[in-house]
Amino acid sequence: MSFVTDPAIGFELECRGIPLNNSSEKVISIGEDYPISARLKGKAFIIPGAPYNPNWALTAETISDSIKRIATEVVVGGPEGKGVKFSSNPEIGITVGNEIVAAIKEWAPRKGVEVRVKGFEGLGPWIIQKPEIYSPYLGWGLQVTAPFPLSKIQSIIVKPSALLERRSVQAYPILTKESLPWIGSKKNGKAKYLENHDVLGFLTIVLAYVNAAKTNDPAQGPKHSSSIMPRTDFRTMYVCTGVKAAVEDWIQKVRNNPDVKAHYGFEVVDLKSFVLAVGLDCGFRPRGETDFPATLVLRWEDWHDPRNQIYYLTIKDWLVGLQKDQDDVDLVSLYDKKYQAGQIGGLGNKMERIIGGVKALPIFEFRDLSSGFTEAVPRSLQKCEKAVRKAHKNTL
Repeated sequence: MSFVTDPAIGFELECRGIPLNNSSEKVISIGEDYPISARLKGKAFIIPGAPYNPNWALTAETISDSIKRIATEVVVGGPEGKGVKFSSNPEIGITVGNEIVAAIKEWAPRKGVEVRVKGFEGLGPWIIQKPEIYSPYLGWGLQVTAPFPLSKIQSIIVKPSALLERRSVQAYPILTKESLPWIGSKKNGKAKYLENHDVLGFLTIVLAYVNAAKTNDPAQGPKHSSSIMPRTDFRTMYVCTGVKAAVEDWIQKVRNNPDVKAHYGFEVVDLKSFVLAVGLDCGFRPRGETDFPATLVLRWEDWHDPRNQIYYLTIKDWLVGLQKDQDDVDLVSLYDKKYQAGQIGGLGNKMERIIGGVKALPIFEFRDLSSGFTEAVPRSLQKCEKAVRKAHKNTL
């Protein structure tokens, strides 16, 4: 079962061009401590004279296990993926963006300005290291969190979208209904295909992580392997969007098709073999493979352990686990929470309604975006919001 709430959108704007240092004895004595660094992340800056805003805040962004040096981040929508409700304002992005630009100009961040962090006041101030004087040409990285239809995932890959940088597209397969196992015979033109774009969207995200298993850096986990990161866990996404029912129904139709077995070299009998078949046809798995090898693993370095031990999850175990009703667990989400910051699938079974309707949609974080310089922030947020609203409108 999923937990469904009203649709909302959140933004994170990170600026490495405003680094801050704290060289107090207390901070130096803490050293590298991941739990403290994790608690500091996202805490609001205390800026004298700055008014409170319920929708967004200037916050601390930790960039290592040490809190001596931090960066600046604007968080729109608050912690835990709450976001700003779409119903609250038809122009959230441009409205909030203009407020942020005005506040940054008023703050005028520059070398020597002191900032305290809420909840960590006892550690003294962090001091801005640069720029020497305030500059309007500070660059901001952008992340967008919102409910998004699985059926529209392929559309933002094949066509330019504000939600996906073109440099990130290669991480995803191009899938159509012809990419899936079929029923009937292709030779006489009577083959039939699964007409379900939610299935295509789900497989797109799954295969991105399958493909990442070849190279993912354990120090970062699989988080940076996909710019479209699910915040709803994969198990909920699989079961509560109708994908599981559609895939299992289709498997019953293809499992005795001799043409399918001859084409792939194995029978398509479950989610694991279904994903492998699609991976073979889209080039994300090598021809001749009849099962996922035990060496195909996702890696996590344990941030909570000073020894930095590395843990491995095989793709085979992950996919087998997703289809087990009695387990009801997503091992990728579980490992990410246990060993690192719990970002992938970190909202668990939470989903949000489609704008203007009742259908529940999984929540995604669209990462690695650029909003340009400070003055461009309102326009960037507006474009991303419009892309989300358009996907919802075209799904109703």
